Amino acid sequence: MNKLMIVVLTLTIILLVGCGGETITGNVVNEPIKIGVMTMTTGDVAFLGQNIVKSAELAVEELEYDNVELIIADVGNLGEGRNTVAAYRKLVDVDKVEIIIDGMLSDGTMAVAPLLDQDEVVMITPLTGGENIDNAAEYLFRNGPSDIIAGTKPAKQLLEFGFENVALYTDNAEYTLDIRKHFVSSFRGKIVVDEVIIPDKSDYRGELSKITNEVDAIVINTATGMSAPHMIKQLYELGNEKPIFVNFLAFNDNALEIAGNALENVYVYDPEFDETSSLTTMFFSQYEKKYGVKSNIPFHATGTYDAIRMSVEAVEKVGYDGKKVHDYLLENVQGWQGMNGVVTFDEKGNTQTGFVLKQVRNGELVMAE
Repeated sequence: MNKLMIVVLTLTIILLVGCGGETITGNVVNEPIKIGVMTMTTGDVAFLGQNIVKSAELAVEELEYDNVELIIADVGNLGEGRNTVAAYRKLVDVDKVEIIIDGMLSDGTMAVAPLLDQDEVVMITPLTGGENIDNAAEYLFRNGPSDIIAGTKPAKQLLEFGFENVALYTDNAEYTLDIRKHFVSSFRGKIVVDEVIIPDKSDYRGELSKITNEVDAIVINTATGMSAPHMIKQLYELGNEKPIFVNFLAFNDNALEIAGNALENVYVYDPEFDETSSLTTMFFSQYEKKYGVKSNIPFHATGTYDAIRMSVEAVEKVGYDGKKVHDYLLENVQGWQGMNGVVTFDEKGNTQTGFVLKQVRNGELVMAE
């Protein structure tokens, strides 16, 4: 064996020993890239969490990420309180996860947000978020639409449509109260009824009885999708003919089952994403083929796909390290093309995608005319 071969062999052994026997490609150790998924797979809004999980699994499959290991953490009904923090601690302390996909409601996200900066763990939420989410943590990223726009856009458009007097109903939850705040501050008409309601009731006739002839339109902001279909059904039974505007969580399979024909012609503010691209249409085709159902919240699916892809892209460039991934996302997700369209993180790790107005027709959502 000549001297050159001996030197090469020696260096190879040193590298292998120094890396604990692992091989390195670029900056990345060739071991599973662990990505946690925190969401509700049980309880009233399990439909939301199950869609997130299915989308993450399909994204990994479609992107052929053989080295990605998804670790699912069920945060329980509504994803609130101790269950959420316990699920987070298990992912970080036991599973040693550095990246998390956040499929929780705002209350759950806010419960763990202070821990992210402390642990230097990156969490990306493909769901909506307002000022509370925008400012919650340095290591919290949002590639879903802004709740600020979810409040200000309807406030502006309703006046443009000629609806100067509205009845406003808002679930008592952090997510929807944030939307309400921005609607109230932006609406230049008159809010005749402004009710904060309990999200999980089934009878809202008392609250709906406050609607007077003065009201031109009804706005319902639901946090879980549970209150709105009951309200819409009861409005229908009361003979309501005023237009109804709701946020996207009000339209799902559960709502169709509860409200039925009462949902027809209801207006829905649906998050915008790149619906017509071949990549998106193919993904949803594969989703339906694999799971036998359509994605009930499409923008959650596309946002989850994008979050998985940008996370793996970051790890492949800088390694599996939360701080390095955080810095990479801020610096490099600028004009980044994904299923949600062109995505750019601002200095706080948030995007400013918005909403489009749709309408329920024949049980389907279509663009409003």
